[in-house]
Amino acid sequence: MSERYIRVFTQQGQYYCPGAPVVIQAGALLKDNQTGKILAQIKFKNISPKNIQALTVRVMAQDISGKAVAGVDEFQYLDLDIQRGEEFGQKTPIILPNAIARSFSCQCLAAVFDDGTVWNWNQESAWAKLPSPNLLSSKLDSALIEQYRRSTTKQAEYIPAAYKDLWYCTCGEINHKSEAACFACYSQKTVLASMLDVDTLKSNLEKYKAFAAKKKAEQAKIEAQQKRRSTAVLAATILALFVCLAVIVSFVFFGRENCESPDGNTLQTEKQGISNTTEAPTTLATEEPSTTESRPEDDAPGNGIGMSGNRQTISAGGRHAVAVRADGTVVATGDNTYGQCNVSEWTDIIAVSAGRYHTVGLKSDGTVVAVGLNEGINPLDNSRYPVGQCDVSGWTDIIAIFAGDNVTYGIRADGTMVGTGNYDKAVSEWTNIVDICDAITYVVGLRSDGTVVASGTNYDGECDVSEWTDIVAIDADTSTTIGLRRDGAILATGFLADRFNFDNWPQIADAVICFHGCYAITVDGALISSRSEPTGTDYVSISVDSAGGILLLKADGTVETWTDEWDTSGWTNIKLPN
Repeated sequence: MSERYIRVFTQQGQYYCPGAPVVIQAGALLKDNQTGKILAQIKFKNISPKNIQALTVRVMAQDISGKAVAGVDEFQYLDLDIQRGEEFGQKTPIILPNAIARSFSCQCLAAVFDDGTVWNWNQESAWAKLPSPNLLSSKLDSALIEQYRRSTTKQAEYIPAAYKDLWYCTCGEINHKSEAACFACYSQKTVLASMLDVDTLKSNLEKYKAFAAKKKAEQAKIEAQQKRRSTAVLAATILALFVCLAVIVSFVFFGRENCESPDGNTLQTEKQGISNTTEAPTTLATEEPSTTESRPEDDAPGNGIGMSGNRQTISAGGRHAVAVRADGTVVATGDNTYGQCNVSEWTDIIAVSAGRYHTVGLKSDGTVVAVGLNEGINPLDNSRYPVGQCDVSGWTDIIAIFAGDNVTYGIRADGTMVGTGNYDKAVSEWTNIVDICDAITYVVGLRSDGTVVASGTNYDGECDVSEWTDIVAIDADTSTTIGLRRDGAILATGFLADRFNFDNWPQIADAVICFHGCYAITVDGALISSRSEPTGTDYVSISVDSAGGILLLKADGTVETWTDEWDTSGWTNIKLPN
């Protein structure tokens, strides 16, 4: 039995007109063998930041010789809600009026957006075929491709290229020329171009190989130490069992015991001829070590980075700082160009996080509030583009927050993640998360079992955290990741890791990383950094901004700052971290 529909024409390539909100991705003509009618199927893709609600198109048909025949002057796709990056139209056939049509072309005439605005085609601009992006494999070998992915995004497949008012990202998505970062994978356009240089890639690959070899050797050393430690613990345990057994045997066979006869008189034991007295016998008591594992909140050193991080009560942003008072109100200081310091009306806040140009607050009921810039800024011309880092009004059941550069994350009570703005969509697959930190090109998460996950670029090994265990808190910046271990020691990986020597550091309670170095608070409340000896006392929490400004919370609820841009002299009764 023959098929009902046969394909008589296939559109080759994608078509675009400068300024249009859509790309014509594919098209075909089908012949209905039952009715003889010719149907056009066209697939579009929304490349506009706005949702499309309706699209009007024109279909121009040709016969087998290429001669124009009757087409469809206007056809409307209605009742749509097409977001950016979504495809549509391919399931809606357009019946052509002339059955001899054997090819066609399409023009988009108008589009209606969800905000009520309308785009109309300027007929002076022609619809033309888009050149296809070249695969990375056309220029790079497999090793350099992997290095390019480490330097940019793991989604890299194509060579970035510009075309008219568009540019292709390495992930394959189409972006507008005015956009500095890809809307889908958030890769920076300038970074993608600069990292594509073959000589640079080769140099970076050699650095990565050396770094990987060093990390492998370090891991082998750690495993050997753990093996020796396990052997020592086993030997100590066996020795302790023998000691306990010896004590029990001595007690059973050589101890003295007072007993009473049925008539109430004290009986003497005959061993060693020593008389018992009426005093109660001395009892030998031994305490067995507890086998109950302590909870993280019981024995975690001090506050931990994460405990003053995503449940933080002080936070330094781009060039502003915020803090939560014990009564749930919030104070702010510094740059307020975008309203990021407009927090005076907030109440019931239990934690805050300051991003580059916005501020986020976590309320006691698990909801989230935000103020400040809700867009991105193109550094080339200061133009703005939609991002949505402040779109948190619908979040519920949140227990921790993080605000970064055009991004906001929330951790739900069940350990899953929610994000808005330029967030890494890989976090939606993460579970059992208790802490998170975004460093623009990569993101790091801490699980409740003390292990760490990461996603994003890994140029300097900043995401090499899969072997970390027993971590209670994390921080990340400048392609460097640090983790605070339960015993108060700090682990580091990435660009700045080799510059730090934490071996001689005292037990740490809180720590942060920035391009100036690593700053930490000891369990004794002193401030220590990778560049100086401990200074000050009674500190309980620390936060740094992207410019290196330092915010320090003291045990008495006051706040010190090491920058002239902030005035915290009036800040009192600031809430201490849990």
